[in-house]
Amino acid sequence: MTCRFSLCGLKGSVDMEYLAKSKPIETIATHTQELIKRFHILKDVHADKLSFLSEKDWKLLEWAVLYHDVGKYNPVFQHKLRKAVGESELSFDLSVLYDLQHNLLSILAFPRKVLKLNKVERALLFQTIGFHHERERLDDEEQLSLVYDTYFPALKETVADELGIEIAEYGDRSSLGILKRRYTEIENGPDFYRYVLLKGLLHRLDHAASAHVPISIAPEANPGARTEAFIQRSFPDTGLNPLQQFSKFNRQHHVIAVAQTGMGKTEAGLLWIGDDKAFFTLPLRVSLNSMYKRLVNREGLNLNGRVGSIMDSGESPYTEEDFEGEEVVGLLHSTSLDYLEQMLMEDREKNSSQRRQAQVAKDEERLPLIHSATKEYANPLIVCTVDQILKFPLYYLGFEKEYATMAYSKVVIDELQAYSPEIAAILIRALVMIDRIGGSFMIMTATMPKIYKEALEHELSESRGEPTHELVISPQPFIDDTNLRHHIEVHEEDLAKSFVLERILEEGKTKSVLVICNTVNRSKEMFQALRASEMADLHQIVVRLLHSRFVRRHRAKLEERLLKFEQSKKTGIWITTQLVEASLDIDFDRLYTEMSVLDSQFQRYGRCNRRGKKNTTEANIHVFLGDASGVGSVYDENLYDKSVKLLKQHHGTVLRESIKQHMINELYDRKNLKNSIFLEKFDNALREIRDMTPYDMNRSEAQKIFRDIQEVQAVPRCLMQAEKIQRAMAVFNSSKSLWQQKKKSRKEIEHYLVGVNLYKAKKSGLLSPFPGIPDLYIIDAPYNSKTGLEVDKAAYSSLFL
Repeated sequence: MTCRFSLCGLKGSVDMEYLAKSKPIETIATHTQELIKRFHILKDVHADKLSFLSEKDWKLLEWAVLYHDVGKYNPVFQHKLRKAVGESELSFDLSVLYDLQHNLLSILAFPRKVLKLNKVERALLFQTIGFHHERERLDDEEQLSLVYDTYFPALKETVADELGIEIAEYGDRSSLGILKRRYTEIENGPDFYRYVLLKGLLHRLDHAASAHVPISIAPEANPGARTEAFIQRSFPDTGLNPLQQFSKFNRQHHVIAVAQTGMGKTEAGLLWIGDDKAFFTLPLRVSLNSMYKRLVNREGLNLNGRVGSIMDSGESPYTEEDFEGEEVVGLLHSTSLDYLEQMLMEDREKNSSQRRQAQVAKDEERLPLIHSATKEYANPLIVCTVDQILKFPLYYLGFEKEYATMAYSKVVIDELQAYSPEIAAILIRALVMIDRIGGSFMIMTATMPKIYKEALEHELSESRGEPTHELVISPQPFIDDTNLRHHIEVHEEDLAKSFVLERILEEGKTKSVLVICNTVNRSKEMFQALRASEMADLHQIVVRLLHSRFVRRHRAKLEERLLKFEQSKKTGIWITTQLVEASLDIDFDRLYTEMSVLDSQFQRYGRCNRRGKKNTTEANIHVFLGDASGVGSVYDENLYDKSVKLLKQHHGTVLRESIKQHMINELYDRKNLKNSIFLEKFDNALREIRDMTPYDMNRSEAQKIFRDIQEVQAVPRCLMQAEKIQRAMAVFNSSKSLWQQKKKSRKEIEHYLVGVNLYKAKKSGLLSPFPGIPDLYIIDAPYNSKTGLEVDKAAYSSLFL
């Protein structure tokens, strides 16, 4: 829309559009209209779940939507955007040329005398608008008032015409004072949750509108019903097993379900979810990718089958067709877009029909849009890592978006014990906060450390307010002791002993053999030792390696190759690390592993004879105690020693599932953990997170806490000359490249990234900045596509890529 205006401080009159954004170009009016469309959809779909919000609160949110960007009418802001898009610049009276935060000017625009609010409502609304962009400081009140009073009175008619709202004649500086004392849970009680919802939902609406994606895709989807129908079709004689019945029956409660591997935990989680919006979390990306593929498999659960979605007509940039086939399940982790692209490439290769090829081409074109919708939490079911959605207990700037989403969602945490004690403490606090704001959670695990269960129960009972849902714990673990899976032998020797290598190679001729090491370095040593052995006929025996120190493109290929190998039922050997422990649906004939703590051990055992259909008269699990790597660094030494003592009692036996549960309970009893570093870390983290000061860190700082804070992403120098990297760098660093081209080029570079320890790399002098991209590095260390990065070697060596 083009409007003519004449302002005090401007020289003459100018025909112009009032812009909200320059990339892509979008007017304030259009952007606000897009928020309003999504506001009505959000309210229609989720209002019944948001018990903290009254009808007046919804009105406050609507006002927040309408007024949040009014400050962008500031001529200084318009001047900057016009310059950025190549439009003619405006001439200003320099005495009022202040570059101020538009969100603060928006507060001054609210007509308090016309739209009556009480003290609490005013604070809720003004903090929602004023902090919808988080900044380190607030602008000078005098400058804000001067700019508003100079320019905005002349804009009243324009704003009324474009947004349909009235703005204040002159700014009331007392409105700005409301921002000086922010909401906290302790001080504000129920009003804190109202504020979180108002601000968090405004973020959701704003971000979805800016990304041009829906606020809600297929809200009528019912993963639970689809899953139950699938189970009934697949198992007509038995139907739902006891775990699945328990989950379905308790879907109105918080649930802790302990169940052995192979009991259908994924289906149980989906049955608990029912028709609610949900997030299904797993510890590792490879596990997430595998689960996503399973959920959308057309021959299986097929949760992405067409069900329709709520869309709006008019000027919305998306249509029903844009999201066809990608409605129910979203995949969200740091490299999820890469995996989705990989799935499309595989689809293209498998299906040669002209019709399918055309559909794949269409899918490729719209994939970034679909992925953006998942990043804005639009899907009813999102499979994700915990750092994508559960870091809000850190109260970082902008935490309200994730926390508000929890108020009308369910969260499934698979294998809580797979996380470090510090992360487990954050997750337990997150579950308590989810309860307080009205959401619900389910913990599904093969082994539930007693200390975690007790801590969760204590935190729920000690937290302020009444629980919104009852916590239901399965009366006993869902196990089947008649299903014999794991015959173990415990060896005092080192895994790398020559006779062990010979035995692994011999079994690799006729069986699928999995070797799991505690550290990347040990896994590489085993790989090289096996390949160098006199018995290694590499033409006859497949020997492959997978760990976390491969660049992304190689790691993705190796992960996919591992899954295909297992599905093919071929013979051979794979050497890997804890990477395969949690929730990866693979089933090998034999497992050779270094000793680790018991919960890690039992997760590893679940990758061998997973379904209990193979013979257990001979040992299929071989555990080696000698020179175990990672003790004292990866694994707490106290826990490790107690684990060894417990496991050696069962040498030479078929280890029943009930015995595993008993061993875990004994290991993680608080009395037995006394003086352990594990207990110290867990208790300290839980105490610190409980006393966290709100708004004391930014989002990226919170993200680092969930990952290895010492890890940075780097490209091995030997790969820098790759044609794709050179081409991508040229585009990224060219001043003529559009932002879409730069984004695509960076993504190409990211295929060659590998995580490296910042401290070790800097100490060795191996790290240098990546040209033109501040958060990336170059690592001067050997890299081989078969063995990965060698970060412990400073000298550059010849490479075989």
